[in-house]
Amino acid sequence: VAAIITIYHPRSHADVIVTKFLKGMSLDEGFFPPEVEVVAIYRDRLGLDVMVINTYNNILTLMPSHAGALDSLAQKYEQLGRWNDLISILQRKADAPGMEREERARILRRIASLWTERFGNHAQAIKPLEELLALEPGDREAIQQLKEIYGKRRQWRALIDLLGREAAELE
Repeated sequence: VAAIITIYHPRSHADVIVTKFLKGMSLDEGFFPPEVEVVAIYRDRLGLDVMVINTYNNILTLMPSHAGALDSLAQKYEQLGRWNDLISILQRKADAPGMEREERARILRRIASLWTERFGNHAQAIKPLEELLALEPGDREAIQQLKEIYGKRRQWRALIDLLGREAAELE
């Protein structure tokens, strides 16, 4: 980019390249927006965490299921201890189209773990655990965690339903 900008002058081919770069390449041509390249400069050379996060979020605005941006943003949030943001981005990743079942299950398990271990918020862990059970009905670990949470929260109806489903699977 710096090389293109240094040779930039009106009516040159660099003019077209710089204009396309600044506006972002057409996504349907298989190109990525300029933020994909710019984020490396913020991350690797300048160490500007806020700009890295903002740039990844801009990428996700343009391409909501961009796996690289989702993974990198999750890693950055974890490094910075931004647990709520990490949970949010992991949920986005789990909901991304084309996510493999095993990977989605791993992510949902991680989300539930973050809610219970980082925040002690068992109520928030229920949703990812129930999603995990919908994905993998026989998951013993998820069943056990939900039984404990339902019991602690005195959610007797949910506990009875879960025990009924567990008993039905044993038959």
